[in-house]
Amino acid sequence: MGIQVRILIFDDDATDVELMRRQLRRQKFDCLIQYAATEGEYLKALREFSPDLILSDYKFPLHSGLFSLKMARELCPAVPFIFVSGVLEDDLAGELLKQGARAYVSKSRLEQLVTTVQSALLEANVQTQPTHPMSNGASSSSLPAQL
Repeated sequence: MGIQVRILIFDDDATDVELMRRQLRRQKFDCLIQYAATEGEYLKALREFSPDLILSDYKFPLHSGLFSLKMARELCPAVPFIFVSGVLEDDLAGELLKQGARAYVSKSRLEQLVTTVQSALLEANVQTQPTHPMSNGASSSSLPAQL
Protein backbone atom coordinates (compact mmCIF):
# COMPACT_ATOMS: atom_id res chain seq x y z
CA MET A 1 0.00 0.00 0.00
CA GLY A 2 1.28 3.49 -0.86
CA ILE A 3 1.70 6.44 1.41
CA GLN A 4 -1.54 8.06 2.51
CA VAL A 5 -1.51 11.72 1.45
CA ARG A 6 -2.88 14.30 3.89
CA ILE A 7 -5.17 16.76 2.12
CA LEU A 8 -6.63 19.89 3.67
CA ILE A 9 -9.79 21.15 1.95
CA PHE A 10 -10.81 24.74 2.72
CA ASP A 11 -14.31 25.39 1.44
CA ASP A 12 -17.40 26.80 3.11
CA ASP A 13 -19.76 24.58 1.08
CA ALA A 14 -20.04 21.08 2.55
CA THR A 15 -21.62 19.79 -0.67
CA ASP A 16 -18.57 20.86 -2.70
CA VAL A 17 -16.27 19.23 -0.16
CA GLU A 18 -18.23 15.99 -0.46
CA LEU A 19 -18.01 16.14 -4.28
CA MET A 20 -14.22 16.55 -4.07
CA ARG A 21 -13.96 13.71 -1.55
CA ARG A 22 -16.04 11.43 -3.78
CA GLN A 23 -13.95 12.27 -6.81
CA LEU A 24 -10.77 11.35 -4.96
CA ARG A 25 -12.29 8.09 -3.69
CA ARG A 26 -13.83 7.23 -7.06
CA GLN A 27 -10.37 7.28 -8.58
CA LYS A 28 -9.00 5.29 -5.62
CA PHE A 29 -6.69 8.06 -4.43
CA ASP A 30 -5.37 7.06 -0.99
CA CYS A 31 -5.74 10.14 1.22
CA LEU A 32 -6.69 11.42 4.62
CA ILE A 33 -8.90 14.50 4.30
CA GLN A 34 -9.29 17.31 6.81
CA TYR A 35 -12.09 19.78 6.09
CA ALA A 36 -12.06 23.43 7.17
CA ALA A 37 -15.11 25.64 6.61
CA THR A 38 -14.02 28.78 8.45
CA GLU A 39 -10.91 30.91 8.62
CA GLY A 40 -10.24 29.75 12.19
CA GLU A 41 -10.56 26.07 11.29
CA TYR A 42 -8.29 26.61 8.30
CA LEU A 43 -5.54 28.31 10.29
CA LYS A 44 -5.75 25.62 12.97
CA ALA A 45 -5.53 22.85 10.36
CA LEU A 46 -2.54 24.49 8.69
CA ARG A 47 -0.74 24.39 12.04
CA GLU A 48 -1.93 21.06 13.43
CA PHE A 49 -2.91 18.77 10.54
CA SER A 50 0.37 19.21 8.61
CA PRO A 51 -1.15 18.74 5.14
CA ASP A 52 0.76 17.36 2.16
CA LEU A 53 -1.57 19.30 -0.15
CA ILE A 54 -4.16 22.07 0.15
CA LEU A 55 -7.33 22.40 -1.92
CA SER A 56 -9.11 25.72 -1.48
CA ASP A 57 -12.13 27.50 -2.86
CA TYR A 58 -11.54 31.06 -4.02
CA LYS A 59 -14.76 32.80 -2.99
CA PHE A 60 -15.62 33.13 0.69
CA PRO A 61 -18.09 35.46 2.41
CA LEU A 62 -15.44 37.45 4.31
CA HIS A 63 -12.30 37.10 2.18
CA SER A 64 -10.92 35.86 -1.13
CA GLY A 65 -8.83 32.82 -1.82
CA LEU A 66 -5.79 35.06 -1.85
CA PHE A 67 -6.03 35.04 1.96
CA SER A 68 -5.97 31.23 2.08
CA LEU A 69 -3.02 31.14 -0.32
CA LYS A 70 -1.11 33.78 1.67
CA MET A 71 -1.65 31.93 4.98
CA ALA A 72 -0.55 28.64 3.41
CA ARG A 73 2.61 30.27 2.03
CA GLU A 74 3.40 31.70 5.47
CA LEU A 75 2.65 28.61 7.57
CA CYS A 76 3.62 25.76 5.23
CA PRO A 77 5.41 27.22 2.21
CA ALA A 78 6.48 23.91 0.65
CA VAL A 79 2.97 22.42 0.55
CA PRO A 80 1.35 22.41 -2.91
CA PHE A 81 -1.76 24.62 -3.07
CA ILE A 82 -4.55 24.10 -5.63
CA PHE A 83 -7.59 26.31 -6.09
CA VAL A 84 -10.82 24.38 -6.69
CA SER A 85 -13.42 26.97 -7.50
CA GLY A 86 -16.23 27.99 -9.79
CA VAL A 87 -15.34 30.26 -12.65
CA LEU A 88 -12.13 32.27 -12.31
CA GLU A 89 -11.14 34.82 -14.92
CA ASP A 90 -7.98 33.84 -16.82
CA ASP A 91 -6.15 36.94 -15.58
CA LEU A 92 -7.00 36.14 -11.96
CA ALA A 93 -6.04 32.48 -12.34
CA GLY A 94 -2.70 33.56 -13.81
CA GLU A 95 -2.10 35.97 -10.95
CA LEU A 96 -2.87 33.27 -8.38
CA LEU A 97 -0.32 30.99 -10.03
CA LYS A 98 2.25 33.79 -9.84
CA GLN A 99 1.42 34.19 -6.13
CA GLY A 100 2.26 30.54 -5.46
CA ALA A 101 -0.78 28.40 -6.29
CA ARG A 102 0.25 25.21 -8.08
CA ALA A 103 -2.92 24.87 -10.17
CA TYR A 104 -6.60 25.67 -10.58
CA VAL A 105 -9.40 23.13 -11.09
CA SER A 106 -12.91 24.26 -11.95
CA LYS A 107 -15.66 22.78 -9.79
CA SER A 108 -17.47 22.00 -13.02
CA ARG A 109 -14.49 19.85 -14.12
CA LEU A 110 -13.77 17.84 -10.98
CA GLU A 111 -12.82 14.83 -13.11
CA GLN A 112 -9.47 16.66 -13.49
CA LEU A 113 -8.92 16.83 -9.72
CA VAL A 114 -6.97 13.62 -9.16
CA THR A 115 -4.66 14.17 -12.14
CA THR A 116 -3.97 17.72 -10.97
CA VAL A 117 -3.38 16.58 -7.37
CA GLN A 118 -1.03 13.80 -8.48
CA SER A 119 0.95 16.20 -10.69
CA ALA A 120 1.30 18.73 -7.87
CA LEU A 121 2.44 16.05 -5.42
CA LEU A 122 4.93 14.58 -7.86
CA GLU A 123 6.31 18.03 -8.57
CA ALA A 124 6.68 18.59 -4.82
CA ASN A 125 8.05 15.04 -4.36
CA VAL A 126 5.43 14.30 -1.68
CA GLN A 127 4.39 10.75 -2.65
CA THR A 128 7.87 9.32 -2.26
CA GLN A 129 8.62 10.89 1.10
CA PRO A 130 6.60 9.66 4.11
CA THR A 131 6.40 12.73 6.33
CA HIS A 132 3.62 11.90 8.77
CA PRO A 133 4.03 9.03 11.23
CA MET A 134 0.31 9.26 12.07
CA SER A 135 -0.63 8.12 8.55
CA ASN A 136 -1.48 4.49 9.09
CA GLY A 137 -3.76 3.86 6.14
CA ALA A 138 -6.70 3.09 8.42
CA SER A 139 -9.05 5.62 6.87
CA SER A 140 -9.47 7.23 3.48
CA SER A 141 -11.08 10.33 4.88
CA SER A 142 -11.51 12.28 8.08
CA LEU A 143 -14.44 14.58 7.63
CA PRO A 144 -16.50 16.22 10.34
CA ALA A 145 -19.63 14.40 11.39
CA GLN A 146 -21.88 17.13 9.95
CA LEU A 147 -21.14 15.87 6.45
